[in-house]
Amino acid sequence: MMPRFGALDSQGGLEICERLSLKEGFDRWRYVQKLLDLETDITNDNQILYHVLSRYQRSPEIGDDSLASPERTRDRLALVRSVLEKADEENESILALTSDFDAEMLLELDQLLPDPCEEEEAHQSILDGIAELHGRESVKVDEKTGDPEWKARFLVAKVLLFYDFLQKGILIKK
Repeated sequence: MMPRFGALDSQGGLEICERLSLKEGFDRWRYVQKLLDLETDITNDNQILYHVLSRYQRSPEIGDDSLASPERTRDRLALVRSVLEKADEENESILALTSDFDAEMLLELDQLLPDPCEEEEAHQSILDGIAELHGRESVKVDEKTGDPEWKARFLVAKVLLFYDFLQKGILIKK
């Protein structure tokens, strides 16, 4: 199996940011479009997701949300930490090259998102963002097909949007 998020060295964020030209917001916006169109490399998707979640986890303390979005709570940080630890330990892929997806990991990623009932506005904001990137009708058509790869990429795209990939990019260690 391929690495879930890849063995990331201290320059991993900088390397992927430069290699994929993700320094500008428009470039990140275009990358998520390609992710939803199934045109991105799975290894890159996994590394970007890892760096975005790492940036969130390493942001300032709980309560200081100036650099962190969404709101940092102990529960949300614990969920993010759990996903990152499993990624490091299991060395497997979220977005597999086959239709054999890790259902448990996808469920954990889904738990990183706002609850549609409790955080309705945040949930709808993510869906609106995806509709703007991919097209409202395209999302409907892709959801109806039931393609497991598209569903997994849709989930990753939602996580990236919720954790401010478009605005803040990925974690770059210097």
